[in-house]
Amino acid sequence: MGVDISISSKRPVDIANALKESKADIAINYLPVGGVKATENYANACLEAGVSFINAIPVFIASDPVWQKKSSQTGTCWFWVMI
Repeated sequence: MGVDISISSKRPVDIANALKESKADIAINYLPVGGVKATENYANACLEAGVSFINAIPVFIASDPVWQKKSSQTGTCWFWVMI
């Protein structure tokens, strides 16, 4: 089963800026299981943009004291939900 994968020539999206421009209030993270680094990147972008974050995958962000401190410093709400 051969799969061709190509590298995009498009520039990466500045997620925090996209969230700000869209005037989002909340971002919902529903990535595949195992997306720890991606979840952390989206969480950081939400912090930077001042957007609340709902994590819908089993990556412990909202219950982690380090992330709790970060979110409390920005005044955003963070939740973890099991779907």
